[in-house]
Amino acid sequence: MALWIRIAMRKSLARRAAHCAGVKKKARICPEAYKLKTISVHDNAVVAPCQHFGDCGGCKTQNLAYYAELYEKEQQVHHLIARIGRFGFSQPEGPTGSYLKPVVPCSTEYYYRNKMEFSFGTQKWVPAESYNAVSGNEGTDESQQMLSATTKQSEDFVLGLHAPKRFDRILTDQ
Repeated sequence: MALWIRIAMRKSLARRAAHCAGVKKKARICPEAYKLKTISVHDNAVVAPCQHFGDCGGCKTQNLAYYAELYEKEQQVHHLIARIGRFGFSQPEGPTGSYLKPVVPCSTEYYYRNKMEFSFGTQKWVPAESYNAVSGNEGTDESQQMLSATTKQSEDFVLGLHAPKRFDRILTDQ
């Protein structure tokens, strides 16, 4: 018997994807959770063009089709304005016909919306996929892959992107 509960996955627009999650914050209505493993991907999933997708702290929705991402964000804004702002307009099938104007898409889908957060340190972090390719270790879920990732001490300072919520893991492009 499976038990399904409503969990808020913050910073995730892929609501139609199924995840195995650990509870981070308990709440009566909607607890917060973090993703341990992906069970099934979103219907509109695409291959992310960036080789560092998932390892660095940016581009959370690069693996979602652009127009699906726009639709999800539009729904999210509409829901927040209606719920938190307590505006009483209805939403039959999307924000069309409401007080909100539709989202205007950009002419290019990639390479325009990223913010870069760099970190300095003495330890270079090697992501699980790179580490597994060299060592032959194949982790099946994300928690196993995080355990198999490694850090390497460097003689000099290293500059790179940091892993999500981890400023001690510096991902370099070398």
